[in-house]
Amino acid sequence: SLAFGLDWDRDYFVNFARIYRETFWPISVFLVHPFTIYILIWKTSMNLDCKITCVIQHITLIAFDFYNSFLYQIYPLAPIPVFFCTGCLCDGGIDGSTLLTGLSFLTIMVCLPYIFIIVRTHQRMLLPCSPFKVNTSVQVIIIIFLASTLISNIFGFRLWAVDTPNKVEILEKPEVRWAKKYSSNFLVLGSKEGDIGNF
Repeated sequence: SLAFGLDWDRDYFVNFARIYRETFWPISVFLVHPFTIYILIWKTSMNLDCKITCVIQHITLIAFDFYNSFLYQIYPLAPIPVFFCTGCLCDGGIDGSTLLTGLSFLTIMVCLPYIFIIVRTHQRMLLPCSPFKVNTSVQVIIIIFLASTLISNIFGFRLWAVDTPNKVEILEKPEVRWAKKYSSNFLVLGSKEGDIGNF
């Protein structure tokens, strides 16, 4: 057997994850989110700004689910800092760092509408005399600050999610070598468990 129980990944979990994702994304992209968008537009009475933001948020979720469950399909070999992917983009010559940065971008895009909704809803719930109630300009500053903090993570992924210099050597270890039958696209952050290099 392989270290860290990775024989379970080899024999069962990789295939299960792939089947689950390939079943999940069409349901999510073509049924769940479009139906939710329809409900939001035609069957809710929420304020227009929050309604529009909720619709945008579900559109970004469609993009995220399509990317994560169809185009990318990342799989971690935890606790070894090695990731491989089985999606449509994984054998197209795009390196693992770029693909992971793409996932981080879509993850942040999903979160940004939440920030707007949370701030706006929180302010509407407060009594006019509440010391925590602020004007629109301050709300905008809060939203921009939080959004900027999140967006900075995308640049962090691009800069620091890079392969370790001894990637080829690590891919020949028994705990990792078996994964080559599933993918040729690997992102190797470190040389041993717990080591994630610059990331």
